Amino acid sequence: MTETSLSTGGQNWATLKFPFSSYARGLSGTEENTFFLGFLDNFLEYAYIVNVCSQWEVEMRAEKLCTETRKDQIAQAALGLVASHGAKRLSVAAVARRVGFVPSAIYRHFKGKEEVLDAIPGLIRERLLGNLRAVCEKTSDPLQRLKGLLMLHVRLVRENQGIPRIVFSEDFYGGHPERRARVLGGIREYLDSVGEIVRQGQREGQVRADLDPGTVSLMFLGIIQPAALLWHMSDGQFNVARHVKRAWRIFGEAIRAG
Repeated sequence: MTETSLSTGGQNWATLKFPFSSYARGLSGTEENTFFLGFLDNFLEYAYIVNVCSQWEVEMRAEKLCTETRKDQIAQAALGLVASHGAKRLSVAAVARRVGFVPSAIYRHFKGKEEVLDAIPGLIRERLLGNLRAVCEKTSDPLQRLKGLLMLHVRLVRENQGIPRIVFSEDFYGGHPERRARVLGGIREYLDSVGEIVRQGQREGQVRADLDPGTVSLMFLGIIQPAALLWHMSDGQFNVARHVKRAWRIFGEAIRAG
């Protein structure tokens, strides 16, 4: 290991140690310093490039996040407009007004109205699975997860009146069977996850072992859907939250083990 003391730009550097034995053997002191300074310059240049690339990567991630957020906002606005006016009357200009954009800003993320509508099934799926993630993070108790999921589903329906209308809308699906398939796929994925919570409850002895998890998950969804339909048809007059709380007492006792 060779020691060298450097002074550059009027600034004294601390004595540095570098394994020159394999790289600078046979060099004079001046040559050794020159060799080291060249190495240091290359190293600093490399470090600068790495830093710039890291900042660029962070900026790209932020830009991607911003893009995803904007697309989510646009799809959410379209969902709200579909609830009020239906899919056929939806326009890019109306979506832009709802979000607070100029219409040209929508076209930065979507090619047009149909592509905006295509984003709605993904939004519904993400809201459903987001509720599942939330209850699973909050508690590990299977029955409490199911109860919490019911209440989150109620809030989802109340805050997104367009969801029931989308699910049963021929205007939305007409000429676009892939939309129907994506909505159905999201609902099935949700039901599968509910079924897994039921299986967890059975493994832990909290849910009756003689029940089929798939049937229980459909009954679980059945607590919400008719109530959501009545709430939607009555323009919010039907108290869906009160119904779900009462229904849970019956449902919870029916599936509880022991």
